[in-house]
Amino acid sequence: PLARRLGVGYWLTSRPVLRALFEAVAKNAFAATRAPAHSALYYVALGKQSTLLTLFKAVKDAKLTKFLQHDFADAKWAAAAAKNAFVLEGKRDFAYSAAFFLIARSLPDALQVLTAKLRDPQLALAVCRLVEPPTVPDAAHAAAALDALVAPPEGTLWRAAEERGEFLISPACRGGGTEAGR
Repeated sequence: PLARRLGVGYWLTSRPVLRALFEAVAKNAFAATRAPAHSALYYVALGKQSTLLTLFKAVKDAKLTKFLQHDFADAKWAAAAAKNAFVLEGKRDFAYSAAFFLIARSLPDALQVLTAKLRDPQLALAVCRLVEPPTVPDAAHAAAALDALVAPPEGTLWRAAEERGEFLISPACRGGGTEAGR
């Protein structure tokens, strides 16, 4: 909540700092509820699916433990993860849905859920900065979708900063290569 109030998702571009923040949020989310689902998005965005698997084992959730042990590079299992994401979206569990879209390697769908359904563009920007484009098909499409969903109205300070080239979405997130200093 404090990070959201400070607008951290908009201005924090340092990947190491963002990774540390997501790690802390993930640990706190799990510690507060003992529900791995509440920390799933953070761990998946960090690329720590094995940590999420360990948490599901710890709470003795055999069904999800078995599911997360599959190789999601295989189209069959990626499709199964996407199907679960759509089911979770239908249940209005949007953060968990976005996590499953990331597991399915569908960054555009994850960003769509985070911005349009969860209405949290800061979180979407942070997730986009953390997910490595080479592991995600169509990163340029994802960034374009995020730009369209997060685009501020004309005449705002954000729009003026963008016009001066000070826009805070990294080139990697926009699909334009790697960001210097990562």
